[in-house]
Amino acid sequence: PVAMELQGLCASDEPPSLAKLVYKIEQDPNLATSVLKASNTAAYQGMPAVLDLKAAGRRLGTRRMGEVAQMQAIKGAFSAKPASGWSKILSKMWRTTVTTAHAARMMSERAGGTGRGEVYSLALFHNLGEILVIDLYRKMGEKAPRDGFATGGLREDMDKMHADLGALLLRSWNMPTSVAAIAMAHHDPSKLPPGTPLTRHAWLIGGTYRAVVEA
Repeated sequence: PVAMELQGLCASDEPPSLAKLVYKIEQDPNLATSVLKASNTAAYQGMPAVLDLKAAGRRLGTRRMGEVAQMQAIKGAFSAKPASGWSKILSKMWRTTVTTAHAARMMSERAGGTGRGEVYSLALFHNLGEILVIDLYRKMGEKAPRDGFATGGLREDMDKMHADLGALLLRSWNMPTSVAAIAMAHHDPSKLPPGTPLTRHAWLIGGTYRAVVEA
């Protein structure tokens, strides 16, 4: 629920309201801790330590503050106990997702298009269907891939089902239709109405994801 509300706050091209962000973030200690940590990294070495969320927002900017909070809010979906064997593949999937979200946002900013605030959120949520496939395999007692890469039946099921499952999950959360649409069509944006901002986002996110995976 927190990730959903943060997505709504950060979706527009205008920077989100600092007061609204602080109000939402301070309700979750994990989010607050992550934001404060981000505002006290080595990049700000020599500057006074930031100890409250308003100061963190002024240092990071509300856009970056919202991104950090969204990342932390959704990160739990990509976690598993190390003993289960699934933590390796979920960790790789998490890094790929975060890298895709940052890269897609940067590409959108350089292109100067509309919806730059929305692209990051769309990319962060677009591949959640893969998590559902992983969950199904875990519940069936299947063994995790040793090297952290999906192969065989797991890869086939992820490729075949993750787009539909992701869209279904996001609709069940009452997420905006654009988020579910990207989850459904990021591998084939031609399914979406041509020439619309949503379709351009789908092409951007799908292409960025492929580039990240290949790299």
